[in-house]
Amino acid sequence: MRYLRSYDEGRAQVTTSIFVGEGTKGYSARVSTHNCHRSIEQLCSSIHHKSLSPRACNIFDNVMRICNYQYRRTTKVLIGASTAIALREAGHQELLAEIAVRLSLKLSSVTKMFVKAKTILDIDLPPNDPSLYFPGLLKAIADLLDDPTSGLSPALRSYLRSVPLIKASKFASSLAAIPRDISLHENRALPTAACAILLMAFEGETGKAMPQHTDLIEKLGARIGFSKSSIVERYRELGRVIDDWRGNLPWASQVSKSQRGVALRDANARSLRDVITFQTQLKVKALAESPSSPEVPDLFFGDDDFDDEPAFPLPEGLGGFSELEWWDNLSDPSITPPPASPRPTKRRRLSPSLSVLSDEFIPSKTTPTAVDEAYFPNKGRPDAYVKRSKRSGGPRKEAMQKALASLLSFSPAGERGACISTPSASSMPDFRRAILGEPELVTQHHVPGRLTFLSLQRGGEEYIEDDELFGPGELDSLLQQIPDETVTAP
Repeated sequence: MRYLRSYDEGRAQVTTSIFVGEGTKGYSARVSTHNCHRSIEQLCSSIHHKSLSPRACNIFDNVMRICNYQYRRTTKVLIGASTAIALREAGHQELLAEIAVRLSLKLSSVTKMFVKAKTILDIDLPPNDPSLYFPGLLKAIADLLDDPTSGLSPALRSYLRSVPLIKASKFASSLAAIPRDISLHENRALPTAACAILLMAFEGETGKAMPQHTDLIEKLGARIGFSKSSIVERYRELGRVIDDWRGNLPWASQVSKSQRGVALRDANARSLRDVITFQTQLKVKALAESPSSPEVPDLFFGDDDFDDEPAFPLPEGLGGFSELEWWDNLSDPSITPPPASPRPTKRRRLSPSLSVLSDEFIPSKTTPTAVDEAYFPNKGRPDAYVKRSKRSGGPRKEAMQKALASLLSFSPAGERGACISTPSASSMPDFRRAILGEPELVTQHHVPGRLTFLSLQRGGEEYIEDDELFGPGELDSLLQQIPDETVTAP
């Protein structure tokens, strides 16, 4: 090791070193890689996917090594593309538009690097755009209309023929941006969401609900290999989202809200075009006014094939990132360490149980930006649109209850089973005082068992699970001590 360099990154003092035989160029590349990894971590944290930063850093390093990229403007685009690929691999949306805005890049540049990095690393990603299924679904609808024996009702046939397929396709493409905001098809089957969007596009073009829409859903489900119920669920979920967004329209107070069934579908169909236009304007405004949040090192010099102009022009004072100086060329004597930032505020000391957790499990207290509030109003599927199954104990709980009943029935004097008997109500205060620290009571009564201790701690025996009465492996050893004739006795 030859000498050390220290600089302040804003939160902690970082000391870097040049190893023997490394040279200035190797040291500069190592520090630049470290800075880019920190930028990826900050970008993943800003889009609420911090756990994906190691995979994004791995993708970044592999592309840099294979393509022999220098730390120029291309590297800034690669930071966004690597994060997008990691999101897609984990089953989430790639969020290319938000990443482009946060990095002050053009969306076309990030998309181009996304495709290039995916091709270089030979990463096979499933399709993530519902519009890819629109041509096949429209072809299936055209075949059903041409076939007189398809089983469609005359009312449904006339409804579908009243809308040109090219108009339905364009309307569905503009409507496909809604599932990206609410994660309608995240970690779920994409064709079912495409069917729901296409049906909603027909209703938006006509301005009225589709008659007997479940018949068409059943026909399309047979074509794509999905059940009718799954497509209907996506269709209803999308309808609830449209109904919520309809309440954000400036004239929403003039519309009746006590609507259900076909009346609600008709109201959504009449206002669907206005809802899409209004939400698109809100999205563009939020993207244009949102400040860039992650700190990306300004270490890119020279020109390359990728344009780094922002996707939306940001006002002065809002765009860009914090001005950080990095050790790119240590041989230049004019380079000086950046000034130290103000002393950070003292952080609250966490309990030992929380200190072992990583930051990704601790809720973030950062103030949401305009992008977080308007462009991506919901992170993941909204709870109101998800049907949660009722939790039950299952067969394991029944088996534990039977084992406990047989164990308590065989509890002779002096055996371990007698220790878990419930004390009488009159002795309960004495046990409470014994637990609270009066040692003379411990000698007058039996030492409280685990059941007594837990019931006093939680306020009753009904709040205690059966498997909490035994330690690891204790139940198995007790069951082995029971004679066979006792277990098999009627």
